[in-house]
Amino acid sequence: MNATDWLSRRGLRTRLECHPELRVLDDTGTADVVVVATRFGTPSAVALLRRGCPTVDRDTPTVLVTSQVDNLRLLVEQQVVEVLPRNSATSEDLFAAVAAASERTEVSPASLQTMLADRAATHFGQQGQVEVNVLNDREQAVLRLLAEGWDTNRIAEQLCYSERTVKNVLYGMTSRLSLRNRAHLVAYAIRTGMI
Repeated sequence: MNATDWLSRRGLRTRLECHPELRVLDDTGTADVVVVATRFGTPSAVALLRRGCPTVDRDTPTVLVTSQVDNLRLLVEQQVVEVLPRNSATSEDLFAAVAAASERTEVSPASLQTMLADRAATHFGQQGQVEVNVLNDREQAVLRLLAEGWDTNRIAEQLCYSERTVKNVLYGMTSRLSLRNRAHLVAYAIRTGMI
């Protein structure tokens, strides 16, 4: 368990310790699940907080308690398997998320990313607090080639799509992420680690 400040750490500990089925570790033992609380759920923040837990190995699943989620693909790489809203998650929500994380079976990163997107939309979507950035395989392929400087026609030829499909994919990403144009899309994607 780790958090960006002592108050959050204490609050997490209190919420977890009210469930006798769970054992909260400090510096001894091996953790089955990591709980990370941070205001901004960026991959770099999660990585930093995971490194601060001495009882955690690289493959330990993580429950992320946050106010904002950014770049689910990279969060999946940090072993995030559950996402909860920082301001409204109850002790029962936290317990259920930890229990689910401890019982998780191997799933593909793409499936986990989709599952996290659904959970983030459920928890945060109505309030508009969270920006969920998920690109499917087609969008990632088009965006990578666009970032390489390829034009629409050449991207279409390379990926065996019609030019209209490539334009629709680019338009869909640009409008969904509320960006101005293709250059803004590429800059945003690079800045947030989407590609």
